[in-house]
Amino acid sequence: RGGVDTRLDVLRASIALDGYSVPLQRVPARAGIRGAVRARRGLDEAVTQAALRDFIAAERADVFDLVPPPLLRLAALVGDGSDWWLAVTHCHAITEGWSQQSLLVELLGAYRRIRDGSELEAYQPPAVRYADFIAGELESLASSDDRDYWQSIVHDHAPFTLPEGWGDRSGTREGALRRVPLDDLDSDLRTLASTVGVPVKSVLLAAHVKVLSMLTEEPAFHTGLVCVVRPEAPGADRVYGMHLNVLPFGFQRGARTWRELVARVFAQEAELLPHRRFPLPEIQRSAGGERLLEVGFNYQEPVRAAHTDLVDVEADLRQNANEYALGVTASTTSLLLRSERSRLNESNLDRVAAMYRAVLVAMAAGPDGDARATYLPTGEREALLAGPGGPVPEQVAATCVHRSFQD
Repeated sequence: RGGVDTRLDVLRASIALDGYSVPLQRVPARAGIRGAVRARRGLDEAVTQAALRDFIAAERADVFDLVPPPLLRLAALVGDGSDWWLAVTHCHAITEGWSQQSLLVELLGAYRRIRDGSELEAYQPPAVRYADFIAGELESLASSDDRDYWQSIVHDHAPFTLPEGWGDRSGTREGALRRVPLDDLDSDLRTLASTVGVPVKSVLLAAHVKVLSMLTEEPAFHTGLVCVVRPEAPGADRVYGMHLNVLPFGFQRGARTWRELVARVFAQEAELLPHRRFPLPEIQRSAGGERLLEVGFNYQEPVRAAHTDLVDVEADLRQNANEYALGVTASTTSLLLRSERSRLNESNLDRVAAMYRAVLVAMAAGPDGDARATYLPTGEREALLAGPGGPVPEQVAATCVHRSFQD
């Protein structure tokens, strides 16, 4: 019936950055997927987990050559008894979260059918291909409306930058990770979203820009927002590939309540929606070539229930490299903060994580709370007011929080 690589363009794809008049994604008719089987028998649990971590480290170090296809590797790691793991290593240029989870479920489903002696189901290709995503991007590049829109966003909003001096002096680019739990706030945050008439994503994005506003004095700024740009056509959800674009999301101060802030954020999302296929590199080139985005926000939909019986998402052993000085991945259960230590060290990452928690607690308390106030983690306000020489004037608390930290 054809292997999975013959079904899916992206699993045969490679990237040619030179040799043609423009960079190309090349898709040959066939490209065998590189695979391996490795046994880890007779090892206790601790040694087995250490072996898995060593394997992952080795896979991460084995960087893909973008020219020869495919940009994906498979390995079966066999333990004692019935224990085994399927390891999938892929280049982010060919896939994203939705595609990755769908591919894993399809692979494991095919394995089960073969194991049970059943025939694989006949594959019915969707009417769209990944080439339709590329066509949408090219159409946007040719659009003067899209180009003008993003030029206005960049012109009218300063790029958000983290406060100077918040990173390690060593300059290391190693990452740090913090998780901000939201399980206890989930119901109240959903109520806020329902009250305003928006998805919960807009509530979490509003919390994100509120925290950033406490770390800058700019009245209007932009931060990176990961947008889904999958074609809007029947069957497009079955087309695996990299269907994401990161775009500058503009924010202006002025909202008085959480209700107003969330509504403004949602309106801004709706405004950029028709222009979301315009590629970030072109926005950056038009703005002079300097890097535009130091902080990125990504909302991830909860993993589909049909996936959780096959894929243990909580046991995911990835340690993704961070593309930003601060990357924020949001879901309804938590915020995951990844920092580059040279720009945001661990102690300041703790502070920022506590700010997110404080803002979200305030938002969960009700839609008419004060969106203009500065929300500090427990104990931080008292420490700032006390200072090294005793109490300081109350008006210090009205300044941007990063100024208080620096002082």
